[in-house]
Amino acid sequence: MTIFEYVSVLLAIVLGLAVSRAMAGVAKFVASEHRSANDWLVAGWCLGLIFMQVIWWLGGWFLYRDLEVFPLGTIMFWVTATALISLAAYVLVPHTDVMNLGAATPNPTIRPAFYVCLGSHFGIVLANFSLTGASAGLLVVTGVPFALTTTGYFLKSVKSQVIHLLVWLLFLSIASLLVVPSIGADSALNL
Repeated sequence: MTIFEYVSVLLAIVLGLAVSRAMAGVAKFVASEHRSANDWLVAGWCLGLIFMQVIWWLGGWFLYRDLEVFPLGTIMFWVTATALISLAAYVLVPHTDVMNLGAATPNPTIRPAFYVCLGSHFGIVLANFSLTGASAGLLVVTGVPFALTTTGYFLKSVKSQVIHLLVWLLFLSIASLLVVPSIGADSALNL
């Protein structure tokens, strides 16, 4: 096995646990008998986070699978960025009983630590792409979610957070489904 395979298996386990945590948040929302307006926000972020974690895994696969040399700095970048996106899932989903989400947390909100973890993930990725001389398209695809995520930290009302989530999901969908494939997954991600 190569170093890439060892590291990718470790990170696949970490991301798998994070995806299952985010899916548990969606399951709590679906199984809840009582829903508050903010439950929709938490469930929406859970779905968005699952989508982003899958994209992160695929992006890492394209980015690193053909490297002949896998330096420690690259490994640490991949591990750190993966850890931050995984921590975001654990911070996002409240620790409550599956059947009583609405009753146990009558007004769940998105905690600032979620935005800090997610913003740090995008910040590290943006810094890495800037230092390695990535294309302008990748800098935009990474920079806009960084800006959107850090903006979410300062939003207080539920209505502004819902609009923020919808804009974030719209951009992530456009970037993932239109921009990245048009650049070419292999050519865009092989720095």
